[in-house]
Amino acid sequence: MRYLLDAHTLIWAISDPQQLSEPVVRIIEQSDNDIWVSVISFWEIALKQAMGRLKLEGLFPEDFFEAAITMSFRLEELDGDTLRP
Repeated sequence: MRYLLDAHTLIWAISDPQQLSEPVVRIIEQSDNDIWVSVISFWEIALKQAMGRLKLEGLFPEDFFEAAITMSFRLEELDGDTLRP
């Protein structure tokens, strides 16, 4: 099954997994699921942190990209085809 994580779920999955519900943890950990993250989520994290609306304990926005790759999350790129209905 394919799942798309929003920015907040990505933040919790990487920095504070105990905030995730047990069903979400199972979905992320189940190897036959494809977990996707939009590149927009990385932009959102960086923007919120720069505006002071997000406190990252010991992490920088760029750490989330590397962590997503390490966790084998797939990246949804933004291009013209993405925006077409």
